[in-house]
Amino acid sequence: MVTNISKIIKNDLCLGCGLCEAISPKSMLRINVNGFYRPDPIPTDHNSINKIIHCCPGIHIESVKGHNTDVWGG
Repeated sequence: MVTNISKIIKNDLCLGCGLCEAISPKSMLRINVNGFYRPDPIPTDHNSINKIIHCCPGIHIESVKGHNTDVWGG
């Protein structure tokens, strides 16, 4: 399991859903150079990070085995 938010972003698991912004009052979603929403600044307090790690859809969503379409559309 990914255990920090930087790894979520680095591994392209962030969906830009806004959960980080909702959980951590110091974080905002901003559009990055590739045109995607990402948390900036990345939350650093342990309480926010633990909450995000436990419910981040980029970490917990899995594809259906044998299904030949993309998870996010089709």
